[in-house]
Amino acid sequence: VSRHPNLFGEKTELDWDQIKRLERGEATVASEMNDVSRTLPALWRAEKIQKKAAKIGYDWPSVFDALDKIKEETEELREGIIASDEDNIIEELGDLIFASVDAARMLGVDPEFAVHRACEKAISRFRFMEAAAQEQGVALEQLNLAEMEELHQRARCELEGKEPVYDKMEQFKDYITK
Repeated sequence: VSRHPNLFGEKTELDWDQIKRLERGEATVASEMNDVSRTLPALWRAEKIQKKAAKIGYDWPSVFDALDKIKEETEELREGIIASDEDNIIEELGDLIFASVDAARMLGVDPEFAVHRACEKAISRFRFMEAAAQEQGVALEQLNLAEMEELHQRARCELEGKEPVYDKMEQFKDYITK
């Protein structure tokens, strides 16, 4: 009755989240965020925290703004790596993942599902790469990075109908020759 007074004929100006916050003694959105269980999977916890911020209007105007944030966090991570700053690397990598969860939330995509799907795709591609290497009479680990990337691009094409990303292949070829 206390959480749903309108259903029981009582009038209130408070919404369900405000009533819940009062019951729990949470005075602020930050305290509500803090109460999101730390035992949840991290991606799920991040999404719940972001939803609480979004409810009070602290949200990107569009998913493209969220994608811009991902670019920003990627650059900050790159700077941390260049500086060999381990604490900064951990912080920025966390920010990058958090920003990615925000984009997933805005798109209505479950980030746990998306990551599980990416894992299955990686396994499928590696299975293809190993079979293709075996057809060449070698083990995958005997190939250099550029050769493995070429098989990876073939896997993208044959398994998923995606076009190869040749600039990535060229980048690896340059890496191997150095």
